Amino acid sequence: TIARQSATTETRYDVPRYSDLASWLAPVGVVTSASRADEAYRHQITQQATVLWETPQGEAVAYALIPGTTSLAFGILPQWRTTALEQDIVAWGYTRLRDEGHFPFLMVRCHEQDQDLQTALTQEGFAPQPWQDVYLTRPLADPLSPPILPPGFRLQAGVTIAEHAAYQGLHHAIFGHGMGMDEHFSSAYQPDLDLIAIAPDGTWAAFCFCALDQVADAQHVEHIGDVGVMGVRPAFRRQGLGRTLLLMALQRAQQQGATQMVLETENDSSPAMQLYHSVGFQPGSPW
Repeated sequence: TIARQSATTETRYDVPRYSDLASWLAPVGVVTSASRADEAYRHQITQQATVLWETPQGEAVAYALIPGTTSLAFGILPQWRTTALEQDIVAWGYTRLRDEGHFPFLMVRCHEQDQDLQTALTQEGFAPQPWQDVYLTRPLADPLSPPILPPGFRLQAGVTIAEHAAYQGLHHAIFGHGMGMDEHFSSAYQPDLDLIAIAPDGTWAAFCFCALDQVADAQHVEHIGDVGVMGVRPAFRRQGLGRTLLLMALQRAQQQGATQMVLETENDSSPAMQLYHSVGFQPGSPW
């Protein structure tokens, strides 16, 4: 309830989302595999790092959690939001990580127009970082251009455990480092939205990894598609592979009931941003 009532137009896509909270805070239940054991452990750690703020009468008015990282997420019911309460929550997050003893810093996401939170964070010793990120959204009710792979390329959806090395190799060729595979072992993994373009010679040429999520505010719950990460191997760029896979992801998310497609990226004028704009994505509030 706090998460929904505290969400705004700018923050409704932020992590933790409605679907994140439903997953992280649910009872762990029966563990049936090693991958589920890892997932259960992460949920347990998140639950241990989740707190509520209550009035003397026992009414919950705010929550905060640190979902296994150095990032603090929180929400406050609008009528209870004050700089003092924001500072109290931030101080709790800092103290918790400091007491853990192995985290060098604490990060808090702050949207550009949220001057009150910026003031509270500054007073607690936080400093703004030199980069700025933004969510881009694309309504899925609008028409979609038909996606067409270049001749000879084929599409694969989802990767098996035996293919993880090839998947890591593709990621390393694009970004210079490997990819964490936690989400592929999660019970929420959706292979239909993990798209790989394979070249005629069998080379893994490009990928677009997406998921389905839920976001919520005081009015309603909305199903969205989320572009997690995508890229094209350098030797196969400028052939339209990124655009094609992105359009395929939009199409598949639409078919599975999503009303919006969302992606998070740096707020700049890079070729990637130009690609996103070309298929209908529009920027929201930067942070």
